[in-house]
Amino acid sequence: MRILIINPNTSTKMTDRIRAVANAVKRDDCEVVVTCLDRGPITIESSYDEAYAIGPTIDLVKQAVAEGGYDVIILACFCEIGVEATREIADIPVLGLEEPTLATALLMGGEFAVMTEQRPRVIGKLQNQLAEVTTGRKIKIGPVSESSPAAAA
Repeated sequence: MRILIINPNTSTKMTDRIRAVANAVKRDDCEVVVTCLDRGPITIESSYDEAYAIGPTIDLVKQAVAEGGYDVIILACFCEIGVEATREIADIPVLGLEEPTLATALLMGGEFAVMTEQRPRVIGKLQNQLAEVTTGRKIKIGPVSESSPAAAA
C-alpha cells in the first residue's frame, strides 16, 4: 500500500513530525510519502488560512492523481481542508483527520476532548462545527501548550 499524506500548510517542522509518526506506526508493507504545500499559510488557525490552503492542496492532489501509484491520500489537518473538493477529483479515497477521528470517538461513546494548538478565536468556530457533527454530545476543546505531552507527539 502506498499512502500520500499532505500537510496542508507550509510548515516543514510539522511535516517532519507527521512523517516521523506515520513511519513509526505504518506496516512494513506500506510506503508513506509525506509532503506539505510549497505556498500557502504556515499554519491553519483561521477561516482565512483554510481558504488560502485549499488551492495549493487541490494542486497537490491533482499532481498525485496524475502520477498515480497511491492507494489513499490523507489530508493531515483536523479542519478537513479541501476534503470534499479533492474527493471530487481523485479516483482513490481522500481522508481528512476530523471525520475519522470523530467517528471513532462517537463509536466509543461518552464524552471526549479535542486538543488544539489553534488560537482562542477559532475555538468557538470549532465548537460549533463539532456540535453539528457530533449530535450535540458534550465535547471539551482547549489549547495545548508546547509543554504538554500531546505537543511532543
